[in-house]
Amino acid sequence: ETVLMGFSALTKIYPILLLAVIIPELLQEARVDGRIVFSRIRGRSYALVMTCLLTVALGYLPYLILGHGQVLGYFSTYANEQGQNAGVINLATQWLGSQLHLYLPRVLVLEHIIEVLSICAASLVVFALRMRERISREMASLIIFGVILAISSHVFPWYTPILLLWLPALLTPVWSRQGSGAKGGKSILKELSGKGLAIVATWYFTSASLLSYFPAAGASGPLASWEAYYQFVYKPLVVVLGLAAIIGILNRFWLRKEVARANNR
Repeated sequence: ETVLMGFSALTKIYPILLLAVIIPELLQEARVDGRIVFSRIRGRSYALVMTCLLTVALGYLPYLILGHGQVLGYFSTYANEQGQNAGVINLATQWLGSQLHLYLPRVLVLEHIIEVLSICAASLVVFALRMRERISREMASLIIFGVILAISSHVFPWYTPILLLWLPALLTPVWSRQGSGAKGGKSILKELSGKGLAIVATWYFTSASLLSYFPAAGASGPLASWEAYYQFVYKPLVVVLGLAAIIGILNRFWLRKEVARANNR
């Protein structure tokens, strides 16, 4: 598995971020007085991590020698491109730069800072949740790849199917009857599943991203501009994911409240 991850990183460097998903599994878990205690990585676990890193290092070695140290190749050019089909975070950063009347070099610096912060934050959150067994491997991988697409200079339709790999293991009803005992709006929110809504949003984005072929074909296409594409693809995605996050947080809060109330009886 780690060797395959290394080969994937040689093709596209971002799969190396999946180490944030896998390393917590390599930590042996024990419970002491009800608390979760994790041991250090050692023995076979060290070997698995080092196998991945060694595969990447050996793969880059010929380019390091023959390229006189230039191993990044096209990466810096790609990172500085301002694609109209960029990820939603990049588009938001470009919009912010235009509102602040920043020159392109400063917009690029701002983009790179936000990209690094987004990747680091997502990796740390995933790692922490995996350590506490609060998130599955599939959901953690989906989050990592989702953030990568969100900060990409280009999001072509053939990029997005990577998100579909994890969905079959995450399918869950969008609507349940667990909140039927509550009243009013609270009942509706309790019956909705934040995870289910997030999965629907992912399916929608993967399917709707195919529409990027039309504005890319020119002004004569069915979609007259990229603005229409953003409104149809990105806006529903952001709104539904935001709603899913709010519902997930509220449901977790209500669940803890109900558990505390039951324990006090």
